Amino acid sequence: NNDNADATLTVSPTCDVTNTNDSGAGSLRACITTANGTPGTTIRFNIPGPGNQSAGADSWWRITPLTWLPGFIASNTIIDGTTQTTNQGNTNSLGPEIEINGATVGGVGLDGFGVSSSASNVTIRGFIINRWSGAGISLWDGTGTVTGNYLGTNYAGTAALANTGYGIYVNTNGNTIGGATAAARNVIAGNGGPGIRIVGNSNTVQGNYIGVNATAGGALPNASDGIQITATATGNTLGGTVTGAGNVISGNTGGGISNSSSGSNSLQGNTIGTNASSASLPNGGDGLYTSAGTVNLGNASEAQSN
Repeated sequence: NNDNADATLTVSPTCDVTNTNDSGAGSLRACITTANGTPGTTIRFNIPGPGNQSAGADSWWRITPLTWLPGFIASNTIIDGTTQTTNQGNTNSLGPEIEINGATVGGVGLDGFGVSSSASNVTIRGFIINRWSGAGISLWDGTGTVTGNYLGTNYAGTAALANTGYGIYVNTNGNTIGGATAAARNVIAGNGGPGIRIVGNSNTVQGNYIGVNATAGGALPNASDGIQITATATGNTLGGTVTGAGNVISGNTGGGISNSSSGSNSLQGNTIGTNASSASLPNGGDGLYTSAGTVNLGNASEAQSN
């Protein structure tokens, strides 16, 4: 029987990061360059152990680029730090295995990972991203999904290693930040600016810990608001009604959520100004400040310092 003789098997291209070098074969930089030339590439990690960083029983792999990494410019790129665990085992019980540390890059306003040139459907999953002079992740010209990352913290999500700017900058429409499961959650804390700044429309921000540590038990402040919704942003959803969709937005130096949009945005199911157990953990300013537009409210709990 040869009924399937004409069937075509499509295999997605892959590129494996196998070392922590700045450049050359097997480096992160080389794989980003490869992916930018081939839409649909999955960047995987398989760096032999033990990790080049350790604390107690935990170890992880720190990549310290010497110059700014290329942005992602090809659609349907997936860069998946969780593949390091798949390939080498779970060596960091407290967080992701791959750290992208920008301390040696220098410059001003340089983002850790950037999605640009109208690339669509880029997935960034499972990284520690810290010490960059701009945002940890910038969705500048393209769109994507950002899940399972620690942005602005150490390997355990317990101490700040700040990105100077935002944790995540969202300039475009239709992005997803986090999700309703623990695996999808981003810890966005310890940054030098707001946790998330939203300029675009119709973005979904769910299930994240913003301004708190990885257990949401204590403050790890972003040095401004937890989330900023700017004047032109509309149709964005922060939280939701399903279990796990709400964000914990607490402990930030500024307010929890600052909304200056003249449009309509939905804020539901969020915990603002308390920890995960509903004990007071106030933001430095208002839990929610809105100066314009329409906000669809329905948050789980709110506390504030004033």
